[in-house]
Amino acid sequence: MCTRCSGHRAKGNNGWPAHQCWTSQNSDSPFAVLREDHQAMIAAGANKLFPDGQGSSGFITEKAVQWAAVMLLSRAFSLDLQEEEGQAWDMGSDPDIALVPWADMLNHSSGAGKGSCLVYNPNSRIASLHAHRSYNQGEEVYDSYGPGLSPSKLLLDYGFVDSENHNHAVDLPASTLGPVKSKANEAFLEAIGLPIGGAIFTVTSSGVDESVMAWTRAAVASKEEMEEAGWREGHHNAPSIMIQFSQPTSQQNELEMLHRLLWACEGLLSKYPTTLAQDEAAIAVKGPSLPPARRQVLRALMSEKLALQGACHSFSDTIKKLHSGIPCGSLYP
Repeated sequence: MCTRCSGHRAKGNNGWPAHQCWTSQNSDSPFAVLREDHQAMIAAGANKLFPDGQGSSGFITEKAVQWAAVMLLSRAFSLDLQEEEGQAWDMGSDPDIALVPWADMLNHSSGAGKGSCLVYNPNSRIASLHAHRSYNQGEEVYDSYGPGLSPSKLLLDYGFVDSENHNHAVDLPASTLGPVKSKANEAFLEAIGLPIGGAIFTVTSSGVDESVMAWTRAAVASKEEMEEAGWREGHHNAPSIMIQFSQPTSQQNELEMLHRLLWACEGLLSKYPTTLAQDEAAIAVKGPSLPPARRQVLRALMSEKLALQGACHSFSDTIKKLHSGIPCGSLYP
């Protein structure tokens, strides 16, 4: 698809072809492999695809591939598509990237819900979406690029943050939670596919979900707690053992887990060059002194700080409850 976009651009046509195009999703981090994609296109003879086109000589440059990827990914939809007519869709497979003319002209509104997301029906072979409210004549119609997208995710993927978005969230690398208790804990986390050096979690203003707490409990579990859960290095029962950590195992383990999460969030907050109050003061300034792009970035940064601050309050409150004598089993609703 990047080759096709680059070819249209070389011919002086920056618009989309007047038909719907599909392409399989082949990478979770597409920009990390753009250089390899460019080299593969050159090796496959992509520059010879349009020998007679005006300006087509050598059109597959690395910069052109970057442009084509941005054009593709900033307009694409992620849909579940039938691979072949009459073939049932495999719910376990990854979605496809779809270019859908007309639909890609709609702007995002965080006020729109799941019903305003584009959905493909394999039976009718129609992609459709629905308005989240009634519109008057002349009003701009919006869809949803994803009802749970955070401001940071919107900014990174689409280049903007809308003021209606209150899905405050920030990435939490597992490495920020400190060292694991022992090599046995490290081996267990690697066995479940979430090593401390590679796992990335999500923090929201209400804290973290149960899976992150379970991971952290396992990371700080004592040798006795690991053995009691049934872990033996070399065994293939790691997923079932992880279930044992979905609930508190002991007060000491729970306190260690909560302190690790609290310290990690406090550490991330301290790394920002400005405080939330300073960001709020800066974004309140009207006029051209604050460029639009900077205003978008400030909104995303404020959202991340709100998520971290809210999470810190949540962890601190739970720690206080533990110290007050509330049993571990009564901490969470």
